[in-house]
Amino acid sequence: GSSTKTGFSPNDPLKVNQDAMIVCPNLIASESAPFSTNPSIGNKVHLFGICDGHGSMGKKVSNFIKSKLPKYIKKLFRKGLTSIPDILEFSVAKLDPDLK
Repeated sequence: GSSTKTGFSPNDPLKVNQDAMIVCPNLIASESAPFSTNPSIGNKVHLFGICDGHGSMGKKVSNFIKSKLPKYIKKLFRKGLTSIPDILEFSVAKLDPDLK
């Protein structure tokens, strides 16, 4: 399970929680490209994250990232990229202009 809590704002008692949670177990499972030599990790990639929304568009931005980031990661992996740091870097770089 999980939970989040809206930040306190005395000037806005009806403030909306702008966070979005990413939960993608087994986002990528590969027979051909192991991600680790550790058998307990194996060939699976899980994606978990919190998109911390702020400002007037915070909720829209955090939900956009929640919906798009896993898709970008899967797409890059299917194109043959297997470095997790590179996949994350390229995925975030792709998100930035899509937000504008």
